[in-house]
Amino acid sequence: MPIRGRCARAGAVWLKCAPDFFAHEGAIIDAVGAPLAPVLLAAEPGRILLADIAGEDHHDVTGDVLLPMIDLLVAEQARWIGRDDELLALGLPDRRLPTIAPRIAEVTESYADDLTRSECHDLRRLVDRLLERTTALEACGIPNTLVHGDFHTGNVRGRPGSLVILDWGDSAVGHPLTDELAFTRPLGASDRAAAGAYFARAWQALLPGCDPSRAAELLQPVSALIGAMQYADFVDAIEPDEYIYHLADVPALLRQAVAAAR
Repeated sequence: MPIRGRCARAGAVWLKCAPDFFAHEGAIIDAVGAPLAPVLLAAEPGRILLADIAGEDHHDVTGDVLLPMIDLLVAEQARWIGRDDELLALGLPDRRLPTIAPRIAEVTESYADDLTRSECHDLRRLVDRLLERTTALEACGIPNTLVHGDFHTGNVRGRPGSLVILDWGDSAVGHPLTDELAFTRPLGASDRAAAGAYFARAWQALLPGCDPSRAAELLQPVSALIGAMQYADFVDAIEPDEYIYHLADVPALLRQAVAAAR
C-alpha cells in the first residue's frame, strides 16, 4: 500500500515498497515515462518514490470515460512491439506462453487435489494443448509486448485529457490482450461489450489485418491459467502464516480456466 507524504522540493509524494517480485516497477515506470506513468522521483529495488497525481481516482467509472484509458494502454503496448529483450533487461518477468507453459503444468499438478477428477482431466487437456493455442494466437497477428498486468479502472487517475496509469508492479512480457480481459472482466455487460469492441478497433488500426476478437477468445482460459500461476508463485514467496488467505485463489482460477475452455 503506497504511503502519501510531503517533501520540501517535490510537494506531495507517494512512497511505495514492494517485495522482490515487484522490484522491476521503478524501471518500467521510468521506461514508460510521464505523462502515461507517474513521475518517478527516486527508485531502488523494492522501493519507489512517486510524485502526486492531480485529478481523481477512476474506480467504478462507466461509459465513454473508459475509452481513453484503452487508447493510452494500446498505444504504449504498440510502442514496445519488437522490444521484448529491452523489457526483459529491465527485469520484467517473461510470461510468453512457450516460456511459462512448463510452470503452468507444474501448478496444475500441485493443486490437483483441490479439483474434481473431471476438472483435472479437462485442465490437463487444456495445458497439453497450450502450444497449439500459441500457434493459433500467433496467427491472429498481435505479437507479444509490454503487459501492464493489472489494468483496471482503479489503476487510472487524473483528469480528462490527462490520465495516468498506476501500479506497474505486475507488468511483464506477454500477450497484450490479457490486459483487455482484465480490464473488461469487472465491467457491466454493456460496458464490457463496448470496451471489447473498442480494444479490437484500436488494435486493427495499429496492425491492419489482425484479429483481436479471436485472440481475446483464445486467451480467455490462458488468462486464468496465468493468474493461477502468479498466485501460486505469490503463495510460494510469502510467509506461511499468510497462506490461509490465498490458497483458495489458485484452485478458483484453475476452475475459471476450465470453464472458459469449454
